[in-house]
Amino acid sequence: GWSSQGYTAPAPAMTWVWQIFLGLEYLHRRPLLHRDVKPQNVLLTHGSRAKLTDFGVSRLAGTSDGVFTFGTPPGTPMYIAPEVVREGVRYGPRADLFSYAALVLVTLTGGWWNGGEPIPPCASFDPKNGDRLEKLLDNWRVMKRAIEDPATEGVKPLPSEDAKAFVLSLTYREDADWERRDPVHEFVRRHPFMREAALPVAGDWAAVVKWLEEIDRPGQPTP
Repeated sequence: GWSSQGYTAPAPAMTWVWQIFLGLEYLHRRPLLHRDVKPQNVLLTHGSRAKLTDFGVSRLAGTSDGVFTFGTPPGTPMYIAPEVVREGVRYGPRADLFSYAALVLVTLTGGWWNGGEPIPPCASFDPKNGDRLEKLLDNWRVMKRAIEDPATEGVKPLPSEDAKAFVLSLTYREDADWERRDPVHEFVRRHPFMREAALPVAGDWAAVVKWLEEIDRPGQPTP
């Protein structure tokens, strides 16, 4: 992130947020879990459309059994959902949506300063250097502080109460209630933060194409 360098969200930031959600929703309907949603895995076309990329740790299934195939969980610190860090614990699309919410925060605020370098993935963790996967179990608390008291995390505040509520809702992990909430994609679609998007019907490709053409027109919303 670039908060300490005077980051300002780009004008099309909200349209990127919407497009990335549609991409995730499409993957989850296949079903496929991305498992490493972060800004570095989003490409922008010449027309400023956001495209999810890098499916190297994705899983072609609606859920994961939580097995660490290569000794570490898939994903990246600051973006990885706590349940993914617990080896052997089954998880599904909500884990991707946790990462998506962290991406939303970073897109709109600049996120955490890391010396101008991308945050390395969990696969690069080295216990000899003091790296501990267990600390990632508190990711949801880090997100909560970044939303409610951003100065303590060195990030800028989110631009609206709707944005704060949206990110907080998708990253909430304080008790088991988060697993029993409304279907996660419908929750995202209905949330006031996404209201202006007027998202196309899920699974309707023609509607998606038309929607993309509409938001490509001048007068894009700003955060």
